[in-house]
Amino acid sequence: MCLFLVVMASQELDHAMLWANYSAEEAPYLTLNNARRAGYPILWGIGSFLFMWYGMRTKLKTVRVIALVLFGITLLKLFLVDLRGISEGGKVAAFICLGILLLVVSFMYNKLKGLFVDEDKNSEAVKP
Repeated sequence: MCLFLVVMASQELDHAMLWANYSAEEAPYLTLNNARRAGYPILWGIGSFLFMWYGMRTKLKTVRVIALVLFGITLLKLFLVDLRGISEGGKVAAFICLGILLLVVSFMYNKLKGLFVDEDKNSEAVKP
């Protein structure tokens, strides 16, 4: 379900960028390329944060792991693929957004660390 949500949100970003910035002079693939280079890391970072928030709220470890993997994929894509092609403003926006999200997620984990340790101990105590 998480993968489906990420793919659908990415496609909606593509659709919105085509709809908002389409002109007859510019090829549509140039608009999509710009949206994918700057927009995807920001969108996936926000999606990762929302998955993390939902996983912490419902105490679902799988969703929290998916959120961390998505955040890792986002950082890898940003560093390995997108750094060359993003404008200076796009780089600043992407790094600031992802940095803030990373700080918030680490703060959430540190604040709620006791809750996760207690959850693991309770699950081990129930097993025979």
